[in-house]
Amino acid sequence: MRLFLLLLCGCLAMGTSAQNLNLGVDMHTALKEQKGKFKNAYGISLGYEHFLGKSLFYALADLSGSLYDYKEMEQELPGPNGHMTHQEGDYTSMVTLFTPGIGWAPLREKKLSPYLAVKGGYQKHRTVLNLYDAHDQDGCRPVDRKNMLRDITAVAIASGGVKIQVAPKSSVSRIDIGVNYITGGESNYLRMRKSSDPTTPTAEPYLVKFEHIATGEVHEHPLGDVYTTKTRQLQFYVKAVLDLKQ
Repeated sequence: MRLFLLLLCGCLAMGTSAQNLNLGVDMHTALKEQKGKFKNAYGISLGYEHFLGKSLFYALADLSGSLYDYKEMEQELPGPNGHMTHQEGDYTSMVTLFTPGIGWAPLREKKLSPYLAVKGGYQKHRTVLNLYDAHDQDGCRPVDRKNMLRDITAVAIASGGVKIQVAPKSSVSRIDIGVNYITGGESNYLRMRKSSDPTTPTAEPYLVKFEHIATGEVHEHPLGDVYTTKTRQLQFYVKAVLDLKQ
């Protein structure tokens, strides 16, 4: 969250010299080896644009934060003595994308202005798993109630879309509809599951430490699967473009 706020402030600071700011909503969907492992992610995006003089090229930077999984689950965890602890927990998974780049708008002054852009930056996966003490004196309790898995990978993006003029003399001058094709290196991300379920063949178990209250014995239970795949996604977005020259 602190990194997201830092980047957000950075974009706002750069926006003081920008010609356009944009704010909207987006959806990530996985492709190829990520498909079926990475759930669709929904979130918000912020960006800025600055045309390079009177040319058709412009500098840009985009920042987005999207939620791709949230789940509450009760786990049945067998202890060393065979006693079953009913462990409650929840987890939240988000993906953050930050990508500066350069765009080309051959019809920049027209009512319908198509564009192409190339960008490079990073994508960050972050999952927070919260476990709650079951207060079961015959069972076990989590050693760490808050567990976190984070991973960052470099990405490259090819982008295309169209800006539609809606109110030429208004600060919200255009609507931007487009898509990003995201490709990048390997990333690790977590999906929670029942401890009693088998590990997915293409994943590694996510092991969490527990302490048996009566004996102090520390042991591990698998509470999810960690997938490692190359990054292949589409990100669809709709944004309102704020014209700062008005």
